[in-house]
Amino acid sequence: MKFNGPTTLAVAFTVAALSGLAPRAGYAEEEGPTLAHRYCVKCHEIAPGVKPETPLNPAAPSFVTIAKDPQKFPESKIAAVLTNPHAKMEPFAFTADERQSLIAYIKGLAK
Repeated sequence: MKFNGPTTLAVAFTVAALSGLAPRAGYAEEEGPTLAHRYCVKCHEIAPGVKPETPLNPAAPSFVTIAKDPQKFPESKIAAVLTNPHAKMEPFAFTADERQSLIAYIKGLAK
């Protein structure tokens, strides 16, 4: 079973919501997941069960892992990586609002 495409992403978020894994209120409800699916799923598991078929970087942590370890992945570190990606990441040009939407989405996966 493949986990890609907008329909599968929508199903995954519905399952996450019903299981208590949904991002907390206040994040950009459409923009964060949309950006994650567009730019991040090539390497990261962006939600439970929503991961790359063939990861470009198998060592990339899942967004849930990032969300649940704020000591290792503080918001400032996430923002820095989204602003100046490391060598294994594609160069991104996120706006400040897009960065905040992605950060809020990721942090919301901690529950």
